[in-house]
Amino acid sequence: MIKMEIFIVFSTGIAGLVLAFAVYMYLFIFNVRPNRKITECDDKDCVRCKKYTEIKEKAVVLYRNYIDDCDSDLLRIQSSVTDINKTRHNRKQCPNVFFMESLKSQPWPSETNSDIEQDVHTLEKNISMIQSDFVRIMDSSEDHWLINNTPNGFWEVFHLVNQGNVVEKNTQLVPKTYDLIKNLKSAMLNTVFGNVAFSVVYPGTTISDHYGPTNIRLRCHLGLQTSPFCSIVVDGQKKSWRNGKVILFDDSYLHGVEYIHDVKDENKYRAVLMMDMWHPDITKEEQKILSYMFPP
Repeated sequence: MIKMEIFIVFSTGIAGLVLAFAVYMYLFIFNVRPNRKITECDDKDCVRCKKYTEIKEKAVVLYRNYIDDCDSDLLRIQSSVTDINKTRHNRKQCPNVFFMESLKSQPWPSETNSDIEQDVHTLEKNISMIQSDFVRIMDSSEDHWLINNTPNGFWEVFHLVNQGNVVEKNTQLVPKTYDLIKNLKSAMLNTVFGNVAFSVVYPGTTISDHYGPTNIRLRCHLGLQTSPFCSIVVDGQKKSWRNGKVILFDDSYLHGVEYIHDVKDENKYRAVLMMDMWHPDITKEEQKILSYMFPP
């Protein structure tokens, strides 16, 4: 009888280990992150958080209108439109508005194209002018800045372009920076997915993990005032900004920002110029139809 009880306990222990290992492998393989809150904002006009269903429905209608007058080869977009409502819970990339098939997938892109490379060079070359514009607007009135509160701290955004819409009262304060950006070849300015803004994060702030709305763009950050205590994590890989240098990442991957509160940085904010660029794999013809499908 005792031997039987020992055998049952032993068997139960083995079964528990096997089950635990199976659960672990499922979470690892399918990139499931338990107990990690995916954030949404309260802005009723936010593409990612509030208006994604409306935008999807409109995009399908506009696509059908477009192909009636076009004989171009748009098979990749057609396939993506067909699956526009497909759920991708097991993907590392989880944009909730539009996922375009067959694009190279890298959280931190190591390969871009000549347009992006040239634009990165232009931004870094003009860092002094952009920093001067930024310093001036930091003293501007509050109605130019959008404040985002988080459970830990807050961050502010000064939009030049907000979801494809030019914020003229802001661009008038930084005309040189805005003119520079308008002339960048890869800048995404004419779609609801396109943004340009100065972004400021304060010490002690955590911007919780979230996904961007689409994978047809890359997000560009130009470091204006940085700190080793402030970092961004994209798909589990952490980086920090450097003054005068650009970092590119695909924000359709899970990402978040943390500024560890440190006495050395207690009065120092992290500031970047943020903008969206077309994914390097998307052709000019595809850019044209995507802009038509997803207008501001």
